Amino acid sequence: MEYKKMNYNKNFITKVIFRIDFNVIPNLQSERQPEFSEKIKARYPNFESKQTAQIIFTASGSTTGIQQELKGWTWEHRNENKKRVVSLTSESLTIEYGDEEFTVFNDFATDVTEIYSIFHSLYKPSEVSRIGLRYIDEIVIPEGNPLEWKNLISDDLACAATAGLGNDMKLLRSMHQLQARRNDIAILFSYGIHNPDYPNPIARKHFILDTDCYIAEPTKADEVIRKFRELNDVAEYMFESSIKDGLREVMGVLV
Repeated sequence: MEYKKMNYNKNFITKVIFRIDFNVIPNLQSERQPEFSEKIKARYPNFESKQTAQIIFTASGSTTGIQQELKGWTWEHRNENKKRVVSLTSESLTIEYGDEEFTVFNDFATDVTEIYSIFHSLYKPSEVSRIGLRYIDEIVIPEGNPLEWKNLISDDLACAATAGLGNDMKLLRSMHQLQARRNDIAILFSYGIHNPDYPNPIARKHFILDTDCYIAEPTKADEVIRKFRELNDVAEYMFESSIKDGLREVMGVLV
């Protein structure tokens, strides 16, 4: 898997999510604010706790019922502009950057590494059951034919988005999905024209690249950050393989 690593002056990332899942940590099952919250308070000062629940459907003969069962607590920590969120439960840790928050990977990786280090030092899990990294790029070009992506999106993806469209048809939506694997990394890649104006015909130049890379098998706790970087390598490869130089020119390559 070869590609040239690139950093850009701007990007089209509207969301990036890093998440790990692990066995239940008993200390995080009570409603008491965890020590973790205090440790990251300087960077994520806005704190909120939420009780989570699961809905259980029951059926016995001709009788059915719905029961809500309280499952635990979620502690959400947001930065000052509330576009970065760190969520902690007794079974998962999630770091999410919203629109315009992600600049370059190294900055994001520093945040992930420091937050994971705090989590690990407090709760000392021996392993995690799943690691995931997802990038959502919403490529919006303010002008031009909304179905024309020459020199912006790879020919394969652009052609797939309009394959089978007759001359007398108006495209309403065209999303596609690829599932693949590279060693222990699973890849779920969704792409195409989602159309924010659906069910009206497509009128805006708007292309989605949604790359979800994950490892759904036990990973030693001290391997998490290395695996996180491997996930990013795959995600970067998928992105660079999906775009062309015209879009790189729009984004501007950082020297």
